[in-house]
Amino acid sequence: MKRIFIPTKNAEDWKQFLAEPEKQWRTGFSAKTLANSWEAQEGFPPEITALFSTCDDNKFHDMEMLFAVPEYKVELAGKGEPSHNDIFILARDGKGGLVSIAVEGKVSETFGPTIEQWSANASGGKLTRLKFLKEKLNHAADFPSNIRYQLLHRAASAVIEAERFGAKTAIMIVHSFSQINQGFEDYENFLGLYNINAVKRMLQKVTYIDDITLYCSWAVGDKKYLQSDDLEENINKTYEIIKSQYPNMTIDSLNVVRDVIKHRNYWKPEKVKTLLLAESHVFTPAEDNEMVLQYPHYLYDEGLPPNFVRLVYCLGYGEKTLVPGILKNHGTWQYWRIFASCVANNKHFNFDSVEITGCADINRRLHNKLEMLKNLKSKGVWLVDCSILSLMGRVEKRTSKQKRDLLKISWENYIKKLILEVKPGYIIVIGKRVGRIVEEDPFMLDIPYKVLDQPQARLSSDKHRKILETYQDICSRC
Repeated sequence: MKRIFIPTKNAEDWKQFLAEPEKQWRTGFSAKTLANSWEAQEGFPPEITALFSTCDDNKFHDMEMLFAVPEYKVELAGKGEPSHNDIFILARDGKGGLVSIAVEGKVSETFGPTIEQWSANASGGKLTRLKFLKEKLNHAADFPSNIRYQLLHRAASAVIEAERFGAKTAIMIVHSFSQINQGFEDYENFLGLYNINAVKRMLQKVTYIDDITLYCSWAVGDKKYLQSDDLEENINKTYEIIKSQYPNMTIDSLNVVRDVIKHRNYWKPEKVKTLLLAESHVFTPAEDNEMVLQYPHYLYDEGLPPNFVRLVYCLGYGEKTLVPGILKNHGTWQYWRIFASCVANNKHFNFDSVEITGCADINRRLHNKLEMLKNLKSKGVWLVDCSILSLMGRVEKRTSKQKRDLLKISWENYIKKLILEVKPGYIIVIGKRVGRIVEEDPFMLDIPYKVLDQPQARLSSDKHRKILETYQDICSRC
């Protein structure tokens, strides 16, 4: 890694340093959220400054940031990648001592593979690295199998750079913007290596490595950086309007709404060419939403959202092995057929590759689904729902008026503004109910669109085939 660093002007300057900018730089995910949070300050974000005041040693009460470097790489012994620190900071404490700080940003992303998964069939290079990490973290015993590898090398990064700069203090901070503290259990397990009970928002002394003291902390970031301020405000406003208008209606929790948006935003193209505008996701009870998807290890690096929702973009919807605790999980094969039509180069559609009847092997099927979603993204095709709340699922039956109200309120207060922001070249409206909402709005006169029947509509197989061919025609032209 070169040792010449260029000052940033704003958060967008961080994007170029990411390993996969187009995949990682997304609203609601850690890279962009962390950058927005830190660039908004002259020094440390207020929640980080607050951490320092929790320590009994008052030298931390007057910390000064000397410099901070995003996407900072620290070399580790053994073959393999260096440790990619989201931010490295060199600071000065209140007594003039240097402090090395490694920051790991998180929203809903996992900490990656456990030691058991990472070291399976370990090569000599991996064994060398594990020995190196044990030395740098002053841990003589083997690491337990459930410890997350990322937390080990992130903490080690702080120690390594403390040695390089001659600092006597090293700090590893998990800067989490998760509203449910996703991943905190893994952080607890890590501090448990040293018989320490992890506490949020507190700087805790962990261990000594020769003359260096290692501290760790779990910081809770400001949720306003998760989205553009306007859209976040519009989501909350829309949700509250619906609750006030229908106080006795069973609706999705706000966490479900946000997780649906998170899954959707993960697959948002850089430039939306064709927007698919459907009705809604399927109702997801809070207890189902709390289920963390059991992704196979080869998907960890994808950074997929972890919580279950009944939405086609959630790979666990319809894949029971990813969420074994949910009994009724049939998925929505109709929308996978729409997706297959949108990415097809001709009228010979391949549905079998993403359906259990055509591809029984779960790993191959997941691979095919992932590749299809990536293809949709690269072609600029994005699915959005007109209602932020479910119109269907395990809830009391909605009346036609209630469904229309949910669609109309969401359209006026959130979805229309979202469409205005992404500026699609064409909109395919899925279903006549949404079509009527769109057709009544003069705003839509500026955007070409076409209304197609719902995939569940009672039509002949020939008519359904013609509709899928229309998807292919439009997406291949845009």
